[in-house]
Amino acid sequence: MEVVPIATPRLCLRAFAQADAPDVFAACSNPVLGDSAGWPPHETLEDSLAYIRDIVPLGLVWALCEAGEEAPVIGSVGLLPDPRFPEDAGVLMLGYWLHQDFWGRGYMTEAAQAVLAWARQNCGPHLFTCSHFLDNAGSRRVIEKCGFTCVGQGTFEDDPRPVLWYELKP
Repeated sequence: MEVVPIATPRLCLRAFAQADAPDVFAACSNPVLGDSAGWPPHETLEDSLAYIRDIVPLGLVWALCEAGEEAPVIGSVGLLPDPRFPEDAGVLMLGYWLHQDFWGRGYMTEAAQAVLAWARQNCGPHLFTCSHFLDNAGSRRVIEKCGFTCVGQGTFEDDPRPVLWYELKP
């Protein structure tokens, strides 16, 4: 399945292009963003190109822009296979990041809700999952506003910080 454009009142979600790498780098080189998402900050433009080339194709991942022509990429929202359920294609894991300058505006909640609604109609999942580090209150608010329920605590294989796991039945 391919990423199709999704419009909300304030946002445009579209497929990523290699030309988006400078916008991705502007956001993802911020160590605060990387730390809250669980990955190292991008150190070079090549890191951002690798994200677009290697990570985006792993699932349904949209570039997030404010509505309007030629708006820069300010974030990403997507649905990926959940590595905790490797044999179950009906489980989709919501993941996202947003340029720090745009935090607190409700953009990610709006984008995530739009992607979840699209997936309900087009992908036939039986479960959505999501997680956040305990100290990431912003992600917790997004997840809760999208209707997810906390189902437990754990860690990722490559990060010892505690994570809260959430699930949402479509």
